[in-house]
Amino acid sequence: MMNKKKGSVCSAVSSRRKTIFEDFVENTGFSLEEFSGGGVKLHSAGRLDAESEGLILLTNDGLFSNYLTRPENHIQKKYIAVLEKDISPLAKKEFSKRAENGVFLPPEKKFGEQFCSSIILDWDFSSELIKKYSVPVKKNNPSCLITLEEGKFHEIRRLFTLFENSVIFLKRISTANVFLDEKLLPGQ
Repeated sequence: MMNKKKGSVCSAVSSRRKTIFEDFVENTGFSLEEFSGGGVKLHSAGRLDAESEGLILLTNDGLFSNYLTRPENHIQKKYIAVLEKDISPLAKKEFSKRAENGVFLPPEKKFGEQFCSSIILDWDFSSELIKKYSVPVKKNNPSCLITLEEGKFHEIRRLFTLFENSVIFLKRISTANVFLDEKLLPGQ
């Protein structure tokens, strides 16, 4: 388990940004070779974009990571997002219904418009999660607990773009029934 920090990328090598594996080596003192067995290297089971933080599962088991990331396995991932603009209670209800029924995400970079199946938006989740996971919230920046199973490219960011808003903070807090250990600092 790793608490990915904002700015790092989920790649083995990057010429532009620090990788999660460089953070891993810095924070543990282990070399990546110590975790490679039978020619299989340590890798992340899923990804987070560079601007997101939170739970990353590291493994050298390709079958395990494949299972976790395949949409047909219906593995739930939970995120907390903080949005740029305030949203009325009526708009929150409308956004939630549309997201739950599935929406077409707007194109971004190399990805065209993509259909995204059910995403659950919970606007009334426990404030304890905000504290537990050190989520930076302000009065006029609503926060939302998001549950999804697919994990398309920038899925959450594109979803809120569709709703004419933008994500200013995004943190994954769980994959399946594995929750981020709140004691892990970003990069650990």
